[in-house]
Amino acid sequence: MTFVKKLYAMAAIAIVGVLLLASIATHHIERVDSAASYASANTVPSILELDSVIEAVYSKRIVIWKYLANPNSAHRQEAEKILTESFAKIAKALDTYEKEDISDATDAQMLKDVRQHIATYDASLAKVMILAQKDAVAARNAMAADQAIVDTMMSALDKQKKYNQKLGKAAAQTATATKNQAMVTALAISALIAALVGMILYFLLARSAHPSQ
Repeated sequence: MTFVKKLYAMAAIAIVGVLLLASIATHHIERVDSAASYASANTVPSILELDSVIEAVYSKRIVIWKYLANPNSAHRQEAEKILTESFAKIAKALDTYEKEDISDATDAQMLKDVRQHIATYDASLAKVMILAQKDAVAARNAMAADQAIVDTMMSALDKQKKYNQKLGKAAAQTATATKNQAMVTALAISALIAALVGMILYFLLARSAHPSQ
């Protein structure tokens, strides 16, 4: 190989190396960005929607207990108003979650379970409200007896929140691992390019020192 060709080879290796590093860097940056943004794009919105459901559930229970403690017309109107608002709030939060925040099949099944538990809870509240018009004491007893339904529902909501937190943590770990992998790959390629260029440069210098060879 002539001197000029060796120079061309050095330049070609350097250019290919730079392009390769740029390509790998772009690929890993996209992966890191995708993993790192998962929490803000999915985990946080998911937990906020579930918290909205939990808040509405508590609002319903509190207002009904307030009504049962003093079952007059004013308290019943207040209870019915808050129940209507809470039903709408829960429906909106769950629909938004289903459309925008579902992460995988497990998450989808958890949401389905939550909907079923909430439907069971709402049915029990409807019975309590009807019973309260005839017998406040019996209604309070029925409300207290439904605590197991509440516990199961809240457990399902908490389980889904923790699952989203787990996914968010896993995404953060993936981002860190991807970043580390990118650094190692870049260093390896840089070292290889430096070695190849160094070898060619060595032979060029050796050839120039012994032009007769």
